[in-house]
Amino acid sequence: LGFFEEVFKTGKVSSIEIQRSMPGRATHGVAPTEGGLGDLRVSARRSVDEKFIVAIVQDISKRKQLERVKQQFVSMVSHDVRTPLASVTSALSLIVTGVKGNVPEPAKKAVAEAELESMRLTERIQNILDVERLESGVLEIQREHASLFDAVDEAVSLVDALMKERKITVKREFKDFSLKSDRYWLSQVFKHLLISIVESGVPGGTVEITARDCGGNIQVSMKRSSAVLDECAHRYTELNHSIARTIVSKLGGKMNVAEGENEISFILTLEKFELEEADA
Repeated sequence: LGFFEEVFKTGKVSSIEIQRSMPGRATHGVAPTEGGLGDLRVSARRSVDEKFIVAIVQDISKRKQLERVKQQFVSMVSHDVRTPLASVTSALSLIVTGVKGNVPEPAKKAVAEAELESMRLTERIQNILDVERLESGVLEIQREHASLFDAVDEAVSLVDALMKERKITVKREFKDFSLKSDRYWLSQVFKHLLISIVESGVPGGTVEITARDCGGNIQVSMKRSSAVLDECAHRYTELNHSIARTIVSKLGGKMNVAEGENEISFILTLEKFELEEADA
C-alpha cells in the first residue's frame, strides 16, 4: 500500500519486486501443480487525469529462480572448488620447492607443470567470480581519472611471463590519454585481451597497441597477426573476451572483436576524462 501511495504522491513511474504465495495450476488431463512462493514485478504510474493508479503485474518467478540457481552455482564454485584447488596448488608448490623431500627431476618437471596449470585454473575461477560480482553490483567501479598508458603498462607486466614463454612482444604507439575509468579494472581489461591475443596463435610476433582521440572518446586498438585459433584456444579466448566485454560495459565503453583468417584485433571505445570534470 505504501508503494502505491508514494507513486500517487510523486507521479513518477516506479517498480517493485515482491514475493507472495501463488496458487497451483491445473491443466486439462494433468494433475494440478502445488502452489508455492512466486515472484512478481509491479510497475505503476499515476493516470493522466491523476485520479487512479495504473499498474502492470508481471510473473518473474522463472527469471528469479534462474538468478537463484546462478547464485548457488557461484557460491559452490567459490567454496567447494576454489578452496580445495588452493590446497592442491599449495601441495604441488611444496613438492616443487623440495620441502616434502627430493624427487626425480622428470617428476619435478611434471609437478611444476601441474602447479602452473592449477594456478591458471584458480585465476580463471577468480575471474568468473569477479565478473559475477560486477554484474550483481557487489563489486563497485569508480569511474574517475585513469591513465591509459599506466593501465596498459600494468597489464603488460601482469602478462609478462606468458609473453616471454610465447616469445611475443608488445609495441605501444600512442601518447598517454586521460580516461574516465577505474585504473584497476581498466588494466584487467587489457590483461584479459593480452592473454587472449597471446594464446591465440603460434609463438612469436608482436601485439600492436594504438590509440586515437575521437572527440569525447578514446579509441584503442589491439592487434596481432598470425593468430591462428584451435578449438581449445578458442574456448579459452572466448572466456577472456566475455570478461573484458563485461568490464568495458561497466566502464561505460564498447568493445568490438574482429577475427580474420590470420589476425585478431580488438577495438575499445572509452570515455575521455575532461579537464572540466577535475575542476568541478
